Amino acid sequence: MNVDALPVPKLYNAIGEHHIRTLCRVFGIALLVQFFLPWSSARWFTIDFATIWTLVMGAGLTTLGFLDVPALKRGHLWAITGGAAAIGLISIVALGGQLPGFVMLSVFGILGTTATVFGLFLWARQGHSALAYWIVIGGLGAVALSLLIPTGGQMPIVAMFKVFGAPAFNIVLRIFFFLLSAAFIAAGVLTLLFVVLKADKADDGWVKLMGVVFLLLIPLSLLVIGLLGMFDHGALLLAMFHVIIIAVTHIFLTIAAGIVLLDAAQSGRLKGMFGLG
Repeated sequence: MNVDALPVPKLYNAIGEHHIRTLCRVFGIALLVQFFLPWSSARWFTIDFATIWTLVMGAGLTTLGFLDVPALKRGHLWAITGGAAAIGLISIVALGGQLPGFVMLSVFGILGTTATVFGLFLWARQGHSALAYWIVIGGLGAVALSLLIPTGGQMPIVAMFKVFGAPAFNIVLRIFFFLLSAAFIAAGVLTLLFVVLKADKADDGWVKLMGVVFLLLIPLSLLVIGLLGMFDHGALLLAMFHVIIIAVTHIFLTIAAGIVLLDAAQSGRLKGMFGLG
């Protein structure tokens, strides 16, 4: 498959070690902006871990992006931002809840998706390797667990069908809840068939395409939910804006830092990034 001919962003090649300060500025300012916007007409924000963390993370990223500290080399910046993003991602999804009817927004769903994208991007940039292969398998396994581990007394894969009986949303939104959950399942099946099972014989086009698809599914799904849901709950789009900024920031920086540091390790530039060689 010639993925370069498809109308999809080439995100697997958009990560470079020199982009760190730009990423810190963009995501830092985005986190600060979303913090100072209300979550709904009824409340500005709630004092909880996610709220405080995003404020600290936003301030920290913005500072690193604009403040030039000679002692901090690019390697230090990548390690700090990637480590903070990973810690925040794990903590927020572990302490947060699942959006009813949307099976991927659970602990295993979010972390599994992140691992899958990381493995596929690593595969797309460095070629097939045992590390990338097993990361993809682990990510897909976590996504599968997100469908099977009971939440609220029932399996999410069953709940995605029961969303049609939910009285809180109109029928259009219920249908999209189902379709979005089904899209994640379809992406996982395609990755299994055309990437995992083919292993080192997998077409690079499929590897690149499924990595981009998995990365974009979460923010695009949240945006669709917010746009459709605002007709029943006017503040849902505003709430989804916050969730999108928080999710994209933590997922992308976690993946980007891991990719850049592994690229540097493979090419022998890792010590130089930390000013050691």
